[in-house]
Amino acid sequence: MLTREKTLYKNVLCVYPSKKGKPEKKYCPPIGLEYIATVLEGLAEQVTLIDMRFESDLDKYLKNNSVDLVCVSMCWDYQRDAALSIIARIPADVKVVVGGRYATTYVEELFAVAPHIDIIVRGDGEEIVRDISLGLPLSDTLGISYRKDNSIIHNKARGLSLLDDKIYPNRKLRRVNYRLLYKNIDLGFGIDFISTSRGCPYHCKFCTFTNNPLGQKRNWSARSARSVVEELKTVDAEFIFVVDDNFAVDMKRVEEICDLIIAEGIKKTFAVSLRLDIYKHPLVLRKMFAAGFKILSIGIESAQNKTLKAMEKGFDTALVEKAFAEIAKINFYIHGYFIVGCIGESECEMLAIAPFAKRLRLDS
Repeated sequence: MLTREKTLYKNVLCVYPSKKGKPEKKYCPPIGLEYIATVLEGLAEQVTLIDMRFESDLDKYLKNNSVDLVCVSMCWDYQRDAALSIIARIPADVKVVVGGRYATTYVEELFAVAPHIDIIVRGDGEEIVRDISLGLPLSDTLGISYRKDNSIIHNKARGLSLLDDKIYPNRKLRRVNYRLLYKNIDLGFGIDFISTSRGCPYHCKFCTFTNNPLGQKRNWSARSARSVVEELKTVDAEFIFVVDDNFAVDMKRVEEICDLIIAEGIKKTFAVSLRLDIYKHPLVLRKMFAAGFKILSIGIESAQNKTLKAMEKGFDTALVEKAFAEIAKINFYIHGYFIVGCIGESECEMLAIAPFAKRLRLDS
């Protein structure tokens, strides 16, 4: 997918760690790591993507003497022990780079307990691993922490760049077909994830996803509709979860994506997260349903106006009821998000969530 340039590394392993007894979520492709692998594919002679939820024997790859770079994803706290076990087995002459949300948050701790770690990527990894693989001096590489002699050096944070239309996961690197599961029961559909945008322009007080662990606000950045649909053409799965924080920020883009999906004859079922403001756009909603966007997840958060005001959600319960009455005119499956235990709410106020959700006629 990318033009190959001269790189320091020839044989790269990209590893998604897992350990028996920990959450596996086998229906979730490791899309973040797949972005990294796709960038490296254009630079290294060989890139191997290992999902240890399905391949537990990593040693057969580490015994390959040509492996010279291992990139380990550490997104969640429950991956920590599995990742550290992997890193401890990597030969000392192999460069080890660790990234992901958990790694970004716990840089000092990970360097202290894992002497094999050479570099930790803080924040978005695509540009950083490109710089590392091309041999840019570590001292000049923004967004990393690294070992130098007996010290740990923390470079300045890297700015959050706009999404690149040309970069999306190369699914041919996968060694697994991901399936839609419920309690390990195969529901009969292939599942895939797609990222069409990152960030959110809103400022809900409780939200940590619009800021990375470095405290950087992630402004909304989107790929073009054409880029999204070109990626969809590479996806075999019937069910696709759009991982955007807020898919429907730009209604013109949403409509263009729908038009292209319909024109290309792409037949998928999509699940998306968005704000209830979508109710103001009934024509777009109908077009979304026609294009396959059948499952909407919407953050409601509370059944109390005082809480919604404190959260700066931008709506009250009356508007919520009005919005869902409009959205319900189309036969979407609607999932509502609520927070139990909001600051300042009594037990009685928390318990009001259930009848409020029922009144909204949510499916889940």
